[in-house]
Amino acid sequence: MRENYVQGSTARTLENRQRREFYTEVPIKRNTVKTVQWTPVYVIMLIGVVIFLLVTCMKNVFLYSEIARLRSEKGALTDSYEDLVLSNNLYYDRIMSEVDLKEIEHIAVAELGMQMAGSGQIVNYSGDIEDYVKQYSDLPEP
Repeated sequence: MRENYVQGSTARTLENRQRREFYTEVPIKRNTVKTVQWTPVYVIMLIGVVIFLLVTCMKNVFLYSEIARLRSEKGALTDSYEDLVLSNNLYYDRIMSEVDLKEIEHIAVAELGMQMAGSGQIVNYSGDIEDYVKQYSDLPEP
């Protein structure tokens, strides 16, 4: 049993030689990565995709800038609208404060010959539309 065991430096040398001989007999396979074949069709498609992406990105940037411009324009128009509404309300309040209903009634009765409506002459009408009523014919007498 001890006959197969070799001691000393020759054992290492013998073992190294056997390993070298074993590895030199086996063909070495190297890991190679397959490269893309740069055919003209592939290059044209790649250029087309890059151009498409660039055009799409540029269009996106232009659309975002247009959105930002429209938002700022909307803000300016909203401010202008609010100013006009305030001005209109102030003007309406000033006009309504200058109207004297007693004077209008006096002119209508004295100068134009109108008469105040009696209690039997007033007809109340309720329609579906709240803001105005269209009268297509005379109302019947009560």
